[in-house]
Amino acid sequence: MRQYLLLFLALCIILPRGAFSLEKMLDPEIGEVGLNLIELKLAAEGEKPSAVAHNNLGIAYAAAGKPYEAIAEFEKAHRITPGDAAVAFNLGVAHAGLKNYKAALSCLEEAVSLCPDNAAAIFNIGVIHLDMGLTGDAIGDLERALLLSPAHPLIHYNLAVAYENDKDGLRYGPGFPADKALEHYRMAIDGGLDNVAIRYNIGIIHSKRGDYGMAVAEFSKACEFDPDFLLARRGLALALIHQGKYHRAIRELERSAAASGDTAASPALALAYRKLGSFYLENGDYWRALAQFEKALQHDRDDAVSHLNTGRIHTVLGNYAEALREIKIAGELDPGLGAAQYLARVYFLKGVDFENDGDYRLALAEYKKAVDARQDFALANLVMGELCADKLGKKEEAVKYFRRCLELEPEGSYSRQAAEKISALTGSPGAGK
Repeated sequence: MRQYLLLFLALCIILPRGAFSLEKMLDPEIGEVGLNLIELKLAAEGEKPSAVAHNNLGIAYAAAGKPYEAIAEFEKAHRITPGDAAVAFNLGVAHAGLKNYKAALSCLEEAVSLCPDNAAAIFNIGVIHLDMGLTGDAIGDLERALLLSPAHPLIHYNLAVAYENDKDGLRYGPGFPADKALEHYRMAIDGGLDNVAIRYNIGIIHSKRGDYGMAVAEFSKACEFDPDFLLARRGLALALIHQGKYHRAIRELERSAAASGDTAASPALALAYRKLGSFYLENGDYWRALAQFEKALQHDRDDAVSHLNTGRIHTVLGNYAEALREIKIAGELDPGLGAAQYLARVYFLKGVDFENDGDYRLALAEYKKAVDARQDFALANLVMGELCADKLGKKEEAVKYFRRCLELEPEGSYSRQAAEKISALTGSPGAGK
């Protein structure tokens, strides 16, 4: 009986979203048998070279990182024994390593036709389909391989990735793939395959589901496997942010940025500082909030929310020029953020200050800016009407502002005051209605 050294290719997805890595593995039962390249080459170049000699030389070339030489030897062995499943398998695996998927699938399917219980060949067909984006086919192949080798952790691993890639639930319906992915990742771990990629992928699934406690646990384990794996550390930080653990998230991100110059950590750091700033802002701790928003902007100058909140704080502190600058920047960066209402508030407060100082014309100018910024600002119209009527002697203009206030707010205290003012100015009790 001929003895072949079978090359076993494990195509493992290290990261989600299409980042694939091909890893070559020798069957663990082979050990170091026949891997002396010189001896194998001499045997293959003998007077009557056998398929065994060419096959084993091909494996040696593959192990030495010479895939094209390996394919040449496997093809020689295949010509000598065209019906040998082991040779067809090795040739298919060698082509797969070079992403010659058409040739690889042809050889591997031949190996399966010759040996239907060849779990390794079926597994590699599944992984090739996975790398080609044929998720449904990949799941079918890998499930078939799993029936033949139920405990193999690599099959569980790649099957988990296939289910994770089945984002639209094309095979089993929405919601199902993530459950199956988690199940097979856990079975891969139970089978002895535990690494940074698996823990990271599990963390991603939990994060997408909003299970941030579980996500933190998995990302933490991924970081234990590889402290320099930046994606895991950022995933951990973002999960911590969702838990409201902003200080720890910032520590993780700053550690990542300092250790490796992780520039991609800046948006996440900006988010963490912004969230922490929002926490302080909600609790009225304006100076601490301001410090956090300023740190957020150091990491992301286009963070519209941090600009807006910085402007809001300056408004409260009476720093109107800085407030206007920050709020205007926020509005330019994100027109849908609603910056106009905050601009109107700043202009209105400036108007109040001028009015309190007795500078009524400047006060009116600021109130007008407030109305320009926010067209539905009923209170500003009411105040302008009172200012025109009581301080500036502009009766007709006052009535115009009061009527505008009534249009904007037909019911409520502002409308009642406006109606009373109109009646008083026009001398008609019903004029305000």
